[in-house]
Amino acid sequence: MSPAVNVAIRDLIVRGRINATSVMVVAPNFDRSEAFSLNILNASKTHVAIGLHVTLTAPYQPLNRNFQPVCDGIFLSKRETAWHSFLHLLRRKTLESEISSQLQEFITHLAACPISLMAISTCTYFHKFARHCSVW
Repeated sequence: MSPAVNVAIRDLIVRGRINATSVMVVAPNFDRSEAFSLNILNASKTHVAIGLHVTLTAPYQPLNRNFQPVCDGIFLSKRETAWHSFLHLLRRKTLESEISSQLQEFITHLAACPISLMAISTCTYFHKFARHCSVW
């Protein structure tokens, strides 16, 4: 999310306050050095479970250039994404491609598969406002 948040999360891991985190690979500050910093924490033994936070809402940019719908090159807001879901306007293939791209980015940077996939910001919103999401 931000360099300060990343440092705080790693500090909490080192102090044993948390034992799991997730990575938003679409965040502008996620790069090899951030991935390396997380991997160092698990160098000798596993201290932290690292998952992938699948991100499908603003203010982030999709990894897949063909992802739709977007607004000015970034994902739609949570409200707009929920609305598109409710109206069955999200396309399964497009979502699968974006999620696959994010998963591949995670594996490339962390040299491992994520412990879990998280889409809290999007899915929680979907279930709150639309009982039957057409793509899941």
